[in-house]
Amino acid sequence: GRFEIIAGERRWRAAIAACLASVPCMVSQRSDEEAIEMQAVENLQREDLNPIDEATKYEQLLDCYRSDGLTDTAAVAKLSAKVSKSKSLIYERLKLLKLPEKAKTAALEGRLPASHAGLITRLESRPDLAERVTARILKPARHDDTDGGVVSFRDTKMIVSNAEEEAERDAKYILWKNQFLASGDLVLSDAENKKVFPYSHGDSIAAAAGYVKPEEVVYESWANYQTWKTLAGKHGKAISRILGRTQLGEPVILWPKTEAHEAAKRNGIKQTRSTASPYAAEENRKKARRKKENEQRAKHIAELRRRMEAGHNVSPKLLWEWVAQTVADHYMHSAAAAAVCKQRGLDGKQKYAELKKAARQLHTERELQAFVFELLIGGGFYCYPDAMKRACLLHNFAPGNPEVHAPGKEEK
Repeated sequence: GRFEIIAGERRWRAAIAACLASVPCMVSQRSDEEAIEMQAVENLQREDLNPIDEATKYEQLLDCYRSDGLTDTAAVAKLSAKVSKSKSLIYERLKLLKLPEKAKTAALEGRLPASHAGLITRLESRPDLAERVTARILKPARHDDTDGGVVSFRDTKMIVSNAEEEAERDAKYILWKNQFLASGDLVLSDAENKKVFPYSHGDSIAAAAGYVKPEEVVYESWANYQTWKTLAGKHGKAISRILGRTQLGEPVILWPKTEAHEAAKRNGIKQTRSTASPYAAEENRKKARRKKENEQRAKHIAELRRRMEAGHNVSPKLLWEWVAQTVADHYMHSAAAAAVCKQRGLDGKQKYAELKKAARQLHTERELQAFVFELLIGGGFYCYPDAMKRACLLHNFAPGNPEVHAPGKEEK
């Protein structure tokens, strides 16, 4: 009679290759469904089983169980007991069958690990994104690596997360778009969106676009830095709504700028033309501070020049004293000045006055040099490393570690 091998085909081929006359076998009567089940269970016990092959065998067994009238849940429970695998693992493997063909091929070739493939299955509702993510995850083959490879699991997780966020933005935009069209509101085209949102990141609107966002803060003094929605009040309901979309895909509700101004006017907001910025006061303070610093430096240099032109013999100590006061003046508002004050035991509340007083209390040229270098290095003067190094060597200081003395102490 003729027999059909249900399990053990590889052992049978090995026996033929070894020229064995006979091998031990078990003969039993099995239906086609039972034969398929036995073959699948045996193949699932292989250690080198590919995840895609494993998922295919699971699907075959589930089809057999469904043909017997079992529901999907009952079929998976029966399969779990049969192959001694958890139901969650079986469900994860079955999802691999929905991978893009490129990902399936890579998994069958062993280039795409099951962990990476499992992450891609999170995009099963968006096959287009799944294909794009697969292309980013798989590395191209090189001359020294014919099979190529994949990016790290961490990078794969980040790529998939970004794709999921994109899918959420797309779903949100489609939902809003349908709502806007149903209510008769305007939806901007892709070309119009690029003009309104010209930047690749963020949702900043082009100044000439003629639109505003209801939740956008109006940085004008007449608006008291409130949002357009607050300024329009109850009249905001009459403003035309327009749906736009940023270059990142985020949907944004817009108002025509002219209508927003009219609504604010009807709400009792007096609008005056103003170029004032909320940062103008701070900018003016900075300008005044810089002007004062420049005046102080100019005063020091002018006094030094006057003494030299008058024929006074300017000693090196006096010269370094002027340099120390000028440097202290330049860095009076910096972190370097605060650090020097702290290091020298000064209060630090009036940095310039305290540093100037500390400079006057230094008695030797060497102490003044240390004071100057301490401020220069702390103030970021290392953006000129070669010049700083030469200066340190010229005055016998170790670059990066200037010798520091407390005020009033002589050099040892």
